[in-house]
Amino acid sequence: MVGVYQLLVGGNYELSTIRMKDVRKAKVPDEGLLIIINDNILALEQVFSNLKSCCIQPKTLVISREPTRKLEKRFLELTVSELMFYPYCPIELTWRIKKIFGKSGNIGRKPKIIRYKSSFAIDAARCHLFIGDYTVKITKLERCLLMNFIKNNGFLSKDDLCRCLREWKNRHIDSRYLTVIISRLRRKVKCRTGFSLIRSRYGVGYSLIDHYN
Repeated sequence: MVGVYQLLVGGNYELSTIRMKDVRKAKVPDEGLLIIINDNILALEQVFSNLKSCCIQPKTLVISREPTRKLEKRFLELTVSELMFYPYCPIELTWRIKKIFGKSGNIGRKPKIIRYKSSFAIDAARCHLFIGDYTVKITKLERCLLMNFIKNNGFLSKDDLCRCLREWKNRHIDSRYLTVIISRLRRKVKCRTGFSLIRSRYGVGYSLIDHYN
């Protein structure tokens, strides 16, 4: 993931890239951090087995695309220092790295990140949308729209969307205004990331697009 690499370079970390099959040969310093971006639990088990056989126990951050309880439990059994899920967001990655290195004095509060499957994530406090390796600034109204989609498993009828936004904004919102809001959000995300975000279900409503399923 290019974005992870760019973030770490910008944070003045010393980096080296290692292929999964070469982890056993790699020199991972005790004060270093091994970041593994992989969904294959069998491959990860092999990596940890190789490290253990070499008496190497580095601090480890795993970034996975599969946010399932079963997988999370297995990662923790592998003594992973920190586990986070894709799409990553810079502020969460920075927070977790600081936590791993024990910088508790200036670590701050854990960012509240809401994810929709593996497609995108929202930093609700800052109104940031993370999709792929991109960050998109969204409005509070767009944040409200997406949060309601997530609460309803990615699908809402036009009437339900109008009602949700009406309750939040405390004024009348009709289907025409809703169409404008969704069109603007679609265009913004598509232009800045190349990803499509919302699909029209003609005669029914709208649904979020799951890019990895």
